[in-house]
Order: sequence, then structure tokens, then C-alpha cells
Amino acid sequence: MSQVPDNTPIIVGVGQHCPATVDFNVPSAPADLGAAAARLALADSGQAEKLAQILDSVVFMKLFADIGMFKSPFGGSTKIARSLTQRLGINPREVIYSAVGGNVPQKMINDYAEQIARGEIRAALLAGGEAMRTAAEARRAGVTLDWNEDPAGEMIDHGPPEDMVSDFEYAHGVGLAIWSYPLFEHGIRGKRGRGVAEHMRAMGRLCARLNRVAQQNPKAAYRTPRSAEEIATPAEKNRIISHPYTLLMNANEKLDAGAAVICDLRASRALGIDPSRWIHLRGCGDAIERMRTIDHIDFHSSPALALIGRKALAMAGITISEVDFFDFYSCFPSATELAADAMGLAEDDPREISVTGGLPYFGGPGNAYVLHAVAETVDWLRQGRGRYGMVTGNGGLMSKESVGIYSPLPGSGEWRREDPKAYQKELDAVPTPRIERQPNGEARIETYTVHYEKGVPARGVIIGRLLADDARFVANTPADRMDILSWLTTAEPLGSLGQVSNAEGRNTFVPAQFA
Repeated sequence: MSQVPDNTPIIVGVGQHCPATVDFNVPSAPADLGAAAARLALADSGQAEKLAQILDSVVFMKLFADIGMFKSPFGGSTKIARSLTQRLGINPREVIYSAVGGNVPQKMINDYAEQIARGEIRAALLAGGEAMRTAAEARRAGVTLDWNEDPAGEMIDHGPPEDMVSDFEYAHGVGLAIWSYPLFEHGIRGKRGRGVAEHMRAMGRLCARLNRVAQQNPKAAYRTPRSAEEIATPAEKNRIISHPYTLLMNANEKLDAGAAVICDLRASRALGIDPSRWIHLRGCGDAIERMRTIDHIDFHSSPALALIGRKALAMAGITISEVDFFDFYSCFPSATELAADAMGLAEDDPREISVTGGLPYFGGPGNAYVLHAVAETVDWLRQGRGRYGMVTGNGGLMSKESVGIYSPLPGSGEWRREDPKAYQKELDAVPTPRIERQPNGEARIETYTVHYEKGVPARGVIIGRLLADDARFVANTPADRMDILSWLTTAEPLGSLGQVSNAEGRNTFVPAQFA
């Protein structure tokens, strides 16, 4: 350990605060949860007071409530990252409210690691906290909470989410996560050559693997044992949300959770932090796929994840066979499947694919989930459950990807990563299909989904290709054709031919056998 260069990035403290029950008498605003996790992370280093005073940067992960999702009925902080530092009694030189995306925690760890390696900062604290369960239960109980505050001090806001959906996509039922990820799922199913029933069973097995991890994790929000068959079988309490996903396959946002990760690197020795606490960021990578669903290169692969996986492994100096466990982002099965495929894992690979229990069962605390994945990864490595752990973060609609490889073992020489902008050019150079907004003519189905309302099929969504020039389009099936919706959910629509037409700004696709 004594030979590790002073500017080597390491994680020295992690903390998670995941209350098992709601108590309206305990401060439980998002900043309270984040602060509780941050205190645990500081304490985890063994030098809490000293470490707190040398933090150069403190980040709070963007709340769902501040991006128009699950808006808080009880108000909130005007500068939540400042609310966090106020609770911690610190005044770092840089206080940040993060960008939006499930990839952001890992991306910021990667970025801060580079700043530390350059000697630009000594230590950074990344924290998050979502209180959606408390908010929901307070509303049901008729309890009024006041989360409003206006703390002093400057805060840098990294801004709102990127534009990820066009008006014409949204009008046809594409662009929300619960609408778009099923499109990837059917693309994956087609690539694997499976019928719907067979693929439902495979998704059930994947989610059951996550559920088994959650059962052993006291921090998980949903620890009820569920078999693969239960998860894959639609039922009154497991209705389909958008085909083919049942409720138990969707991320669960109804939880209270805070997590924090300390990246203290150069100063660790000076503070006297025990080297046994050190976990190294051995490899990392970041890349951006197409932002809009309809612009993706295909619906059955993630070139971005494959690329950054190779970069991270090369940087770490290991092969994928040497990674002992993973936490693949798991908002929906397709995200996990695409990550595993990108890293070259077989479906029956025995290594764990989640250290938390995944977003459906551990819970999906907004943009902060990956902080929990990193915290658990650090704990697993310290417990000797492996030498290398990989974490992936996914933002947008399979759009923004980040990866980190963690290990108690130091690398050799100076810590350097390849500039992500250099290899991003590889992805940007791959052509994307031409989009036809007003399609007319013969066409085939590339992928599809069906939106459900209260367990009943309500709208068919088709992404297809025109036979004339292979242009891609999005369309709906006719609103009054329940027979087509039934066919979409029970037969094999992939590759099927039909006719697409445009009228009054709406595109309609009718399969040939229903014309």
C-alpha cells in the first residue's frame, strides 16, 4: 500500500440510510435522508470530523420532484445541496445540484477521480435522498408536512434533463420510461428468438435473481420472496404496466432512501484513514447513446455500454472473467439484459448481477440509486466477497451510460483514464436510421409494446420500417381494434407486415391480416 501514488483515487467512506418504516415525528425531508447517509459515510472513514473539513465539493443528486416527476406535496428546499451542507455544518468551496440521470452518480465519481488524480481537489462527497414513501403515506394519512426551506449560500445547478422525447414520439406513446423500455425488451426477445411466453419466463428468472439478493439486504424496500413464476405471471396485484412488463418487473420508487459516497483520495494518508478502508476505482468509462428512443441504432444492443465496458476493463488491467460480481442498472429487465450482453455475460452466468436487490426490490430512489450500488459494492469488497466489482449506471432511455470497476487492490502506476470525448466519436459516427414522421405505405414491425390501463390493453405502439426505403417510424394501432391489441400481446408481431398511414398528425399501423 505504501507504494500507491498520493494522487490515486480511492473511496474511503460509504453510507446508506433506508428507514424501514415511516415516522412523521422524525425529520424525513430529502435533505434529512441525504444528511443521515452522509454522516454515516463520513463516520465510515474513521476520521469523520477531519474528513468533513477538507471536502472541496459536495453534490446532491437531482430529486425526481424537481424534474416534474412525483412532485412533492409538501414543498422543498430552494437549494437542496446547501440544505445538506447546512445540516452537516460544513462550507465547501463548491456545492452542486447534479444533472439528471441514473448514470450521474457513477459519472461524477469518474470525473472527481480524474480531478483528484490531477491534484485539483482533495475530497468530494456525493449524496442523495428521496422521501417518496413518506410523502405518499402522509397524504394518505392526512398529515401535513413542511419541507420548505431557503438556505443561504451559492449552489451550482447542473440543470434540467436533456430533451429525450419529441412531440410526435410522445403523441404516439413513446418517450416515458414505462413506454420505451418495453420496446427494447421486445427487440431483445426477437434477437434471442423467443416467443412471448418463453421470454416472460426468462424475465421472471432474471428478476427472481434480484429478488433473492433483496431478501438478504436489510436496506431493501421490498424483501418479500417472489418466485420467477410469480413475477412473470400477470395477476390482480401484479398487473401488466406496458407489455411485456408486469408490476414486479418495474422499478419501485415508493421508498425513503439516502446514500452517500466519499471520494477522498490524496488526503487519506494525511488524515490517518486506515488503508483497509480504501477501495480503488480501478477502471471507468462514460458514453452517450442516442437520446431519443426512436433514434437508437437498434433495440437489442447497447453499443455505448459495450464500448465503455471494454475501456474500463482495459484501464483496470483485467478481463470480464475476473470481475467477481456486478450491479447492472435494473430499472427494467431490458436495461439489465443489455448491460449483461454488452459485458459478454451468458444468461446463466452464476455471478451476482446486483448487490442491492435491484430497482424493483431494493427500490429506485430517483437519480441516486447508483450511490447505493457503489456503497454496497464497497461493503462487499471489504467483506472479502471478491476482488473486483463492476457497477453500471444508465440514464435516460438507454441513453447515458457509465461504468466503474472497484477493487481493494491498487493498480500499478499513475491513475489515468482515457478522455471519454475521444471514444465518444466512435459512437457518434455510427449512422442512425432515417425517421419518417408522416409514413405511408407497406411496412414491417421492428418492435412494439401495448400500454395497459388498470390491467387492460389500451394502446398499441409500433416502431416499424417502411419497405420502400427502410425509414423508421412510430405509429399506433387503431384505437377501436381490440383484436389487434390481443394479437400484439399473444402472437408474434415482430417482423410482421402491414400498412402504415398518416392522417391529421397521427400515424396508424394495421397488420396485413387485419386489413
